[in-house]
Amino acid sequence: MKEPKREDLAKVLIDVAEEITSTLAKEGYKLRAPRAEWSIFRSAVIITYEDKSTKEIYDDELEKILDGKKSPSELDGILIQEWYAISSYRIGYEIDKLEKKLRKAKNAKNVTNAKNAPLIKECERKIEELVEEKKWSTLKDVNKRQLAYYYKEEGERLERLYQIIHGRNESVNLRFGVVDVSVDAKSYERVKDSGSYEQSKGFFEDLENAYNFIQGFKGEVNFSPSAGAAYTDEFAFGNSKGSLKVGEKKFSLEAKIRKEGIKNSLSCSISIDNLKLNRAELISNIACLLPGYLADYDEGPVIVENEEKKVMFFYCGNTLNFSGEPQVLKEEIPKILGVIIR
Repeated sequence: MKEPKREDLAKVLIDVAEEITSTLAKEGYKLRAPRAEWSIFRSAVIITYEDKSTKEIYDDELEKILDGKKSPSELDGILIQEWYAISSYRIGYEIDKLEKKLRKAKNAKNVTNAKNAPLIKECERKIEELVEEKKWSTLKDVNKRQLAYYYKEEGERLERLYQIIHGRNESVNLRFGVVDVSVDAKSYERVKDSGSYEQSKGFFEDLENAYNFIQGFKGEVNFSPSAGAAYTDEFAFGNSKGSLKVGEKKFSLEAKIRKEGIKNSLSCSISIDNLKLNRAELISNIACLLPGYLADYDEGPVIVENEEKKVMFFYCGNTLNFSGEPQVLKEEIPKILGVIIR
C-alpha cells in the first residue's frame, strides 16, 4: 500500500475536510449565521454575518469588550456573549482575571488583612469553582455544547452531528504502568485485548510495552483522491515521567510516544531538562568517548546520531532530547549520560 508522502499530507487533510462538508450537506446540517467563533490559527474571534462577510476581533480588543471598556455594535455584542458562554476561552479568562484581583488584594498597601479578607476569600472560592468546572468539563462536552449552538441541533441529530465532525477524533485512555496512553476509539475497537496494566513494571519496561502496543495497531484504510494515495487513520499518544540514576546523579525523564497513521509516523522521545552543559566539552566527549555517534554542531543545537542503532539526540536550551526505540534508549541513555555529564 502506497503511503501519502509528506508533501501530499495537505491534500489528504483537504479531502477529509471535504468529506465532512459533503456529509453535513447531504444530511441537512447548516451552520447558523450570523455567528461568532474562535479561530486557533488567528487567535481571534471571527464574526460571520448573514451575507458571509467576516470580522476578526483579536485578543486586545476582545479583552476590552469583555471587560466593558469598549462597546461593539449591538449585534457583535450579542454574538460575542453567545460565543463566550459556550467557549473554553471563558474559564481561562475568568481565572486569569480573578488571580490578578487576588494578587492585588493580597499586596494592597495600607489596607488591613481583615478588611481585604472577604474579597480574598471570595476570589479564592470562585477560582476553585472554575477549576472544578474545567476539571469535569470534558472536550466532548465542550464540542457538543458548541455544535448544539452553531447548528441549532439536539437529541439524535446532535449525536449524529458530533460523530460526523468529531467522531474520528474520539479517544480511549489506557495505562501501561507509569505511561498514560490515548488511542483513537475507532481503531481501539479492533484491539480491545490491549494488555494494558496499572502496576508499573519499571519506567523503560512500561514505555516499551506501550510503544509495542501503539506500533501494532492499525486504523481503517482510506484513499485520498487528491494525493492519489492510501493511508490509515489511527492515532495514539503516550506520555510518562520517571527518573534514572547514573552513578551518583539522578535525572528526571519525560517520555512521549506519538503515532499518526495519516502521516505514516511513529516516534518515541525522552527529554531531560535543566542541564547546563559546556558546549565544547560536550562535542569533545562525543567525538572521543562515543564511538558510532556523529555530531553536527554548526551554530545551532548540537545534534548527534547513531545510524546503526537508530538513535538520535540533541542538546538545546539546557535540554537533552533523545529519540529511538525504547529498548535501545534504555541501553544507550545511561551510557551517553555517563560520557557527556562528568
